[in-house]
Amino acid sequence: MPGSAEEDYKSSLLEEYRVFTGELKERKIEGLPEIKILKPGCYQCDRMEEFAKTMLSGTGIAANVEHVRDPGKIAEYGLVATPALVINRKVKCTGRVPSKKDLERWIREAARV
Repeated sequence: MPGSAEEDYKSSLLEEYRVFTGELKERKIEGLPEIKILKPGCYQCDRMEEFAKTMLSGTGIAANVEHVRDPGKIAEYGLVATPALVINRKVKCTGRVPSKKDLERWIREAARV
């Protein structure tokens, strides 16, 4: 983790704990891109998650990454195909794993870098 992102991760972890305990209803997006991989679990979605984490590590961009496996929460997006990639609540890709180039572009746009 880049040193510049350490404080963001600390506050994000505390906020996630508060959501887990029920103190907060949902996470707030405060400057960090929010990346969600939607699919109950398969090779493709695991690969997409790994690509995202590798991309973040390589660029030094801090972000919240969540693998959404709950079919009810996935259905809320009204998707026809999975795996799907959602960045800052916008569906960026469905039915396939995006190219590394597209993924990096979307993450940089979300982080405004």
